[in-house]
Amino acid sequence: MTERPTRLTALLACAGLIAGCQTTDTSNDNAAEIANAERTEQTREVVSRSDPLTQAAYWQGEYEKNPADEEVIEAFSESLRVIGSFEEAIDVLRKGLAVHGEDPEMLLTAARTLSAMKRYEQAESAYVRLLRVDENNASAHAGLGLVLDQTGRHRAAQDAYRAALAIEPERPSTLSNLAMSLALSGDAPAAENLLRTAIDMPGASPMVRQNLALVVGLQGRFGEMREIGGKDLPDELVDANVEVIQRMLAPARDWRALEGEG
Repeated sequence: MTERPTRLTALLACAGLIAGCQTTDTSNDNAAEIANAERTEQTREVVSRSDPLTQAAYWQGEYEKNPADEEVIEAFSESLRVIGSFEEAIDVLRKGLAVHGEDPEMLLTAARTLSAMKRYEQAESAYVRLLRVDENNASAHAGLGLVLDQTGRHRAAQDAYRAALAIEPERPSTLSNLAMSLALSGDAPAAENLLRTAIDMPGASPMVRQNLALVVGLQGRFGEMREIGGKDLPDELVDANVEVIQRMLAPARDWRALEGEG
């Protein structure tokens, strides 16, 4: 004779499966809900370490199941931004903000996405809107600085970067962006000092060193530029970069000088 499953057997079955196992017993329902939540959390942790396309595909499925879930909206829109699906990301965020209002994470992703699309005026508005909600958001100040630099307002950009650094001093990317903004304003020595500080910060990317190589080259120290740039780039690319800077710094010659060489 086959033994009928006990309540414990049913409970264990619920705990081990995501789908199925419906019962009118409240304890069984709770156990299934807890097990499902744990499984979902574990899955999302694995997904977070996956490649961008895998992340986008996963969050699309979650979004289709529950398009009003705040965490899902934020994760799905961010994954779309990362893979370059900007219009889709903006559409998800627009719908999410209509439901959740001034959500800081959604506003930040919207601002970054609009900036990547070169819709700088809209990006600036999104950053300003975010800062009204959270004035101590260092990422918002830093992102606003990038937008202001892109539109030629370097002094205002530098103020925005400094505001971000006042909140989070250990932001090597922001310090590097401040340095490059100063270089664009004609202050290469100050830019170099900041970049040398940024290089030693935890989490500094190779881009910081390449920015330093560029700023050193702008000051005419091409040998040092090669030495710094060669730590991350192949020799031919370093040489090409040096050649570009040399041409840029070469004194302009008018038609009279060319005529004299004939």
